[in-house]
Amino acid sequence: MSMVPFTPMPDQQRRINELTAALAEAEHRGDQLEVELKTERRKNATTEKGVAQLRNILSPLHQALGMVFGQIESMGVGESARSAGQVPSTNDPRKAAVWDSWVEKLGGKDSFAGKMISALLQHGALTSKQIAIHIGTKRMQTVYETTLKVNKAGILDKNGDKFALKEL
Repeated sequence: MSMVPFTPMPDQQRRINELTAALAEAEHRGDQLEVELKTERRKNATTEKGVAQLRNILSPLHQALGMVFGQIESMGVGESARSAGQVPSTNDPRKAAVWDSWVEKLGGKDSFAGKMISALLQHGALTSKQIAIHIGTKRMQTVYETTLKVNKAGILDKNGDKFALKEL
């Protein structure tokens, strides 16, 4: 018995050709993406190395400034601004731990509430518009919901149009 070779029909041959072309295009795009990935990995490694060098260079300055501000804290200088609800003290590791705990309880550092607490710790009292910028939203409803959430936790003060964290 002799075997007759398979010959695809014209529609099948056209489809085979389309799929072969699509496969070749996908393989080409995969090669391009591999090259791009290697480039980005090199950039990332360079950036990480640069950040490590900057951290190494700036670390003594950071530690010195921490000691200076710790000394200022111990002298009580600037307490009037702090007692007015401007910038809560975070130099005390215990207080910093409490604020970190609140951030975690309210959704973590990447949540809107976490970002709001961080912004208020860093900048002091902020308006709703300023809070929107710091938490990364254009929706004022998000700011109102976040403010309500933080206020329900009992750690927020409002003075006029500004919000500030309560002093611990």
